Amino acid sequence: MSAPARRAAWAARPRAAATLVAILTAVTTALVTPVTAVAATSTGTALATTPSAHAPPDQDEVAVEIRVVLDEVDPTVARVGEPVALRGRLVNDGTVRQRLGTVQVRASWTPLGSRAEVADWVGGGEGREAGWVLAEDAVGPVLAPGQTVPFRAQIPAGAMTGLPEDLTALAVEVRARDEDGGGVARLRTVLPVARAEAVPTPLEHAWVVPLTLPAEPALASTDDTERQEAWHAAVGPGSAVRTWLDVLDLPEVSWVVDPALLVQLDPAPGLTPAPEEQAPQDQSPSDATGSATPTGEDAQGTAPATATPAGTATSTGPATSTGPATSTGGQGDGTGEGDQAGDVPDAATTAATAPPPRRSPADQGLDVGGGLGTAGDGARTPTVVTRDVVEDELDVIRDRLERVPAQRLWWLPNADPDVAALLELGVSAPTARAAMRLPLAAHHERVEKLLDRGRHDVAWPALAAPSVDDMTGLDRLWAGRPRGPGGVSVVVLPLESLTGGSRQPVGTAAAPVLGVPDLTGLGVDSRAAGLLATAGDTALAEGIGAAVQQLLADNLAAYLQQPDAPRSLVYGPRRGTEVPHEVLAALSEGLREAPWTAAVGADELLAEAGRIPPVELTGSPPDPEVLGGLAEAVLPQRPALDAGRVRDLVRVDRQLQGLRQVFSDAPSLESWPPVLAQLWSTRWRGEPAAWPTTLRTLRGLSDDAAEGVHVNPSTVNFLSDSGIMQVTVVNDLPVDVEDVRVRVVPDRSLLRIVEQPGPISIGAGSRATVSFTAQAVTRGETTVTAQLTAPNGTRLGDDARVTVRVRPTGVWIYWVLGSAAGLVLVLGLVRALRPRAGATAPTGHDDPGQAQGPEGGAR
Repeated sequence: MSAPARRAAWAARPRAAATLVAILTAVTTALVTPVTAVAATSTGTALATTPSAHAPPDQDEVAVEIRVVLDEVDPTVARVGEPVALRGRLVNDGTVRQRLGTVQVRASWTPLGSRAEVADWVGGGEGREAGWVLAEDAVGPVLAPGQTVPFRAQIPAGAMTGLPEDLTALAVEVRARDEDGGGVARLRTVLPVARAEAVPTPLEHAWVVPLTLPAEPALASTDDTERQEAWHAAVGPGSAVRTWLDVLDLPEVSWVVDPALLVQLDPAPGLTPAPEEQAPQDQSPSDATGSATPTGEDAQGTAPATATPAGTATSTGPATSTGPATSTGGQGDGTGEGDQAGDVPDAATTAATAPPPRRSPADQGLDVGGGLGTAGDGARTPTVVTRDVVEDELDVIRDRLERVPAQRLWWLPNADPDVAALLELGVSAPTARAAMRLPLAAHHERVEKLLDRGRHDVAWPALAAPSVDDMTGLDRLWAGRPRGPGGVSVVVLPLESLTGGSRQPVGTAAAPVLGVPDLTGLGVDSRAAGLLATAGDTALAEGIGAAVQQLLADNLAAYLQQPDAPRSLVYGPRRGTEVPHEVLAALSEGLREAPWTAAVGADELLAEAGRIPPVELTGSPPDPEVLGGLAEAVLPQRPALDAGRVRDLVRVDRQLQGLRQVFSDAPSLESWPPVLAQLWSTRWRGEPAAWPTTLRTLRGLSDDAAEGVHVNPSTVNFLSDSGIMQVTVVNDLPVDVEDVRVRVVPDRSLLRIVEQPGPISIGAGSRATVSFTAQAVTRGETTVTAQLTAPNGTRLGDDARVTVRVRPTGVWIYWVLGSAAGLVLVLGLVRALRPRAGATAPTGHDDPGQAQGPEGGAR
């Protein structure tokens, strides 16, 4: 936005006139206290003043927002007797041009002696005055809106030789001033200064870094393109996982890994039959000449060396070659309105560049005014993200983890289930065990060998103040698992649970837990974790250098509180923490150079804990009154799981188990339980609105499969006291179904089912007739409900209703039959006694030749 016309005209006046206006304005403003607006960030304070003394009266309501950004401090840890360069920028976030003169680096005469004092100074506390000028650099003369101007202020080699201590946390203020020396903006930071090369008892620090997937529903999408792009953003160059693995250049780091990070999900969009194994055939003469036409699977071009997901084209070129030739649209957006088909790019359009991986807020902010590079600057974004591209990126992560010593490779249960929510909700033991044992997606032997390394007895629950009961519950959840069946040995928890509160100085980070045998608590420092979680915001607002110096100063202040006591501090960022690439690189360098601290492995702290008495859990969570804005970044977020969602997951789990019992010839079904495992994950904390998307997808898949087997509704006339009835079961799916249980239930007592039908099996796309014995009770009409279930009781299809008109024979049939028999008997007798037609009746007169006796017979 350009300056108003009056401002431009005023700025064009001769130098003398401008000076006169400045003098008059200065006299006027001397009677009025200048108003300063404080723009607070999560870790520090940047100042934006009202219009400077040069602004004309008509510009008083226009805000001039100048921001000081500290990009780098070289060296990261200042040394007494060596020069120190501070490089940064002045950024005009306002709408008015600002005249500038110099940038001064000033320090307080009183050093900072505790972590609370460091936080207070950076947060804008007024207890100290920065009156010691260390360096100055000329800038300007005019900074237009939306523009930046760089500065480089160098502290001379001998400027800090008068510091009385070997180690000093120096309160520093970088001030931007106008031509007349008036303050325009300021940035407060802390400069750790070392004179000593080493200390007798350094503060030990260990790193325990969780590597988990983000709360992204697209990771489990059935759309190949959407899912692979999500995985590329989660595990590819520039992702949080890769940044931690590639940039945290410190020895002895312990990695707490979710196994689901190593294998990409590939949920099938529906049930498909297992591919038939082609029997070997003798080579025919035509085969020998190569002129025969391939048949079966060979004709479809299958059996490549590298599996290609459905919907993608194979290629003999590099992994970044062709992607999907067609698309069926993305997965539903979680609104329950179904999928929407998108436009399908043609072959020429598929060469377009895919969206780049998501960058952290701090990385995006560095682009303002020209910043430093990011972790992914050297990586070329693939033309199209294919499954092979993601596999290559996962191989990089596997390579990194294979080089980690086994004692520093800690595995979470698959998908990192939210065990804290399970304990808080009091779910049943079978449900909790099922959540802990859901399978990993199909994977190579290399992944299996990697999982066999390291330890599986570490828990990191999202609990602010765990209790002994919680520890006991965790041990029960871990016991009996295929890996690590001995239960939990280590629980990562907030340090306050071991020390008693956020105000306590840093002490011992690991100790046995009183009341739970063979269990050690590893306390993560809440303030350090909060600074890491907010480092991106700090770098965005105040610069990379400011974020790094605050982290180093906090570490130094922790040492200065008790410099002679052996103590340890554990850096344990919360799951999903994204720290800018440059912050991690500079912090790693600073911690390696710092003489007051030494890196150790968390496994070493755990070993030392075995020599100290057990500690009672305090029940104290991180204190927001002490930590301020950092508390929100370390306290557990609201869980996505509640009682209702747990019931939903249990129902889907039971349904999937039932489907696996009846669809044994559908390997695509095995790709769905790993998706269910993701819904139990801790990663969904803070993202409850995104959680249902994956559930709807999975429930839709399982419901479609279950509804593919159903009973045809019909009407039956039952005209006997007892007999055989039949219903037709239809299988609309492309896979065989077996061991399906059919249960028929009449809704009225007119009909009684004597014997239920037995289990049935139906071929793909076929139907079967099921017979059962029924007995009529009385006359009438009833409805028989036919229910199909898997052996575990999972319902298949909708309950079909068969209308039955019952007409039992009863006593009347015997009266009818008896009457008919009597009638037949009577008719038979009548017929037998009645003369036959054509017969001659006797007359009583003998033949004359026969009438005479022998005596009188003829001679």
